[in-house]
Amino acid sequence: MAGVPQPTELENKSALELASLAPLGDLVLRCGHKVWVVHKAILANKSPWFRQALVGAPNQQGPAGLITIEEFSPAEIESLLEYIYGMIDDNTWARIRGGRSMAQFSMALYDLSDFFEIDELRSYSHRVFVRHLISFASDFQLYAGPYEVDAEEIIKIFEDVYGWDDRSPAVAVIRPVLGMVFSEIQYRLEMGDFRALCEIPGALEDKRTYELEQQQGYPPPL
Repeated sequence: MAGVPQPTELENKSALELASLAPLGDLVLRCGHKVWVVHKAILANKSPWFRQALVGAPNQQGPAGLITIEEFSPAEIESLLEYIYGMIDDNTWARIRGGRSMAQFSMALYDLSDFFEIDELRSYSHRVFVRHLISFASDFQLYAGPYEVDAEEIIKIFEDVYGWDDRSPAVAVIRPVLGMVFSEIQYRLEMGDFRALCEIPGALEDKRTYELEQQQGYPPPL
């Protein structure tokens, strides 16, 4: 996928070579019904979370070591491993997205990368969401009715984000961006569409917070 951050060439070659040598795997990773034989050095190199788990070893069992992950689905962990091992293809992110909208996919990917502390992947997921949202908002502002982008499409993005788990790290990062967009597009919204956004819990508050911060000279939340 274009724009996806890649491991360096050296890391990529090393990871792919080691990944093909399953007997040399020294760690068992389990998530739901899926089990992978992986390599401690590769995971620790890409993820501070794995590094800490392996150094502290509070959840290792057996001679090769075992880490069980319950916070994410097997599909999400498989995609994460493909990223770590430099084996990204079109199915990698499609597996995480499933039936999710682009907004939901971006937030799920952000939460995954935040949990495992992979900064480059976390930044990528944020860029995916911002590009998606800004492209919708820009088209909505530029084209007079009938709009190229319907207000309902933008409202759906807001609903997806504000319907996400409030404990999600992605929420704290993405909601301020929606506050900015709400403020920018409000003059193009029909009264009913404006009310629909105001009725989404938290949306109006984020809009007001953005406008207050702009008055105080804060940079936009991008």
